[in-house]
Amino acid sequence: MNYLVSHYGYDVTFITYEQGNHPFAYYLDKRINVVDLDVPFYPLYALNPLKRFIKKNKIKHLFKSKLSNILEKINPDCVVLTTYDFDKFESILSLPYRFIIESHVCMSDIRNELKHNNFFIRYIAKKVDNKSFNFLDKTTFMVTLTESDRNEWKKRTSIPIHVIPNFASQVPDCCSSYSMRPNRILSVGRLTNQKGFDYLIKSWSIIAHKFPTWRIDIFGHGELHNYLHNMIIEHNLMQSVKINVPTDRIFDEYNNSSVFLLTSRYEGFALVLVEAMSCGVPCISFDCPNGPADLITHGEDGLLVPIGNIEKLAESIEWMITHEEERLRMSNNARLKAKQYTAETIMPQWVELFEKVAKQ
Repeated sequence: MNYLVSHYGYDVTFITYEQGNHPFAYYLDKRINVVDLDVPFYPLYALNPLKRFIKKNKIKHLFKSKLSNILEKINPDCVVLTTYDFDKFESILSLPYRFIIESHVCMSDIRNELKHNNFFIRYIAKKVDNKSFNFLDKTTFMVTLTESDRNEWKKRTSIPIHVIPNFASQVPDCCSSYSMRPNRILSVGRLTNQKGFDYLIKSWSIIAHKFPTWRIDIFGHGELHNYLHNMIIEHNLMQSVKINVPTDRIFDEYNNSSVFLLTSRYEGFALVLVEAMSCGVPCISFDCPNGPADLITHGEDGLLVPIGNIEKLAESIEWMITHEEERLRMSNNARLKAKQYTAETIMPQWVELFEKVAKQ
């Protein structure tokens, strides 16, 4: 949004529905018009399933009414939404506008039927999901971040799907000398089951005794903090593994690291890999759905590991540590790869798509 208003002069309105007085996580250009519908869905999750179902339908009607009123005033050429709004597709896509949907996470992550083990609840969730899928045909285009996610969506819709990856918010013009960096491995992400830091700790416990001068720094917060901290203690890794609070100077951390680890069970795109590579950090990543295989060329700018294979992950970390010349080569290649993911490269693809919508 910032790039569209600053470089192309677009008139952009950013519509939220339960932002309230919470500050935005990212800087917004002052030329962006911000509107909050003030329709909070989050309190519903404190209710029992029956009350939640009844109240959610009422709130959906209010949401659609408020959104319709705002869009009627704006009269936009195009409305962009993400698949995070999957359960609100009916309310949004039934309105008479041209839509682009961006799949900001992999399709499997937004399907409610995959989040339940109970057969009855899973059956109901599948029906709800299918209803949402049926509204996809009312959109003009879909955008996915990766080819693999595009292939998944193609199984459920016939609308045109374009692959436009995320871009790194900054790709440094220069970075610190790789040969001068400390023996430090970096990992960044929310401390949740998705990010797989339990895999990281278990794999490092296999080889940590071989490399007493190396350490791992994890930056993130989340509900698994205490669990992961106890894992570190249990495996006697307190001297080599540390969980740090998130920082707004993460590029300083990339520039002070020799290896980056991504141990996610799944991803939408894994932008952290692009950020690390832009600072010349060779990456080791699970070959999880969706993203790492699009970004890392195995053996050239990083290493891909079969998902969930702790022993192979440990072997890959050991190989990277013990092959300094190869790490330097991968560092240079990683910098080159990251230049494919600058705003100057990616944003023209969005503008081309918006122009296609305008012609229809």
